Amino acid sequence: WHSPRKAQKGDALVTRSGGHVVFVTKVDRRRGLIHTIGGNTSNGSVRRVTYRMDQVHGAARPRYRR
Repeated sequence: WHSPRKAQKGDALVTRSGGHVVFVTKVDRRRGLIHTIGGNTSNGSVRRVTYRMDQVHGAARPRYRR
């Protein structure tokens, strides 16, 4: 489990708003933003959302196989 400040592309994030799990596509540390993609939206679609780092509980780093 990692701090949002240590998030990397491919990490799974848990948001503070509703505890949704989304995946990191890009991190902008200078601006304090984490760009994500995820499902489980109100309209049932997959969408991209940008969160401020203070809107995220933390990041998990799955061990992806290559």
